[in-house]
Amino acid sequence: MRARFRTFVVPGAAAAAGYGWWATGVRPFTTAAYLAVAVPVVVVAVTGWWSGRHRLPAPPPVPGLRGAAPWLALALAGLGLEIAGLALGGRSARLPTLSTVVDHALAWHATRLALFVLWAALGVALVVVRRRTPRARDRRPVIGAP
Repeated sequence: MRARFRTFVVPGAAAAAGYGWWATGVRPFTTAAYLAVAVPVVVVAVTGWWSGRHRLPAPPPVPGLRGAAPWLALALAGLGLEIAGLALGGRSARLPTLSTVVDHALAWHATRLALFVLWAALGVALVVVRRRTPRARDRRPVIGAP
């Protein structure tokens, strides 16, 4: 595992960080910016298609309401704050909207880089999870197994 980590993960993370630094420094709404976003999307999409083309992915487990309740409460609290911020005109210093906070955060190149790398890592993680889901034939019980 360590050799694989040094061979693939470390150079891949360094390449992603370098690409992300360049991509987040490109002027927005230009052809270069659109390509900077499209390249990782295409790479992850092709990788996902290539890794799962011979099998159907296992259906994801359905979470129970008990496990989702804290996330629903957090989403409702965020929605309430967003509505209150918009009701105050959207430019309140006391209660800023999410877009106001994000606009201020995106003024820094390091923040844009972190969000870009997290976005790409989420795509890669979805491909890796899909690749590691057991095939239907691998889940069949073995005859004679306890």
